Amino acid sequence: MGRLYLLAGDGWLYVRPAGAALGSHEYVWQAVVEVGSSHRSVAVVDGTLYAVNAHHGVDFQPLEGAQVHGWKPLNAKGQVLAIAAHNGLLYGVGTRQGGDAVYVLRGSAWEKASKGASR
Repeated sequence: MGRLYLLAGDGWLYVRPAGAALGSHEYVWQAVVEVGSSHRSVAVVDGTLYAVNAHHGVDFQPLEGAQVHGWKPLNAKGQVLAIAAHNGLLYGVGTRQGGDAVYVLRGSAWEKASKGASR
């Protein structure tokens, strides 16, 4: 079973099992570590924690031992508003006003992964 991660406004990273049933004891979010409140929209891929910074870039650090001052810039070309992980890949929603595509991170660049646009 996978895990869901959430970065709260207070800078704490929380986790719970992805398949947890509503109302079960597993459904409760558990605090993992404080990583700071300067990031938003987190995702975890292969033990690496990613988050969107204030400039719509993505920063990263190892999930194990993560800390407030552990962030490093990913230096990927392009900007995103939010990120998510699926099947070992990192996806991001673009920043174009009025709606943008979903992109997938390939190497050091975001490549368009959708035909539609977010709203």
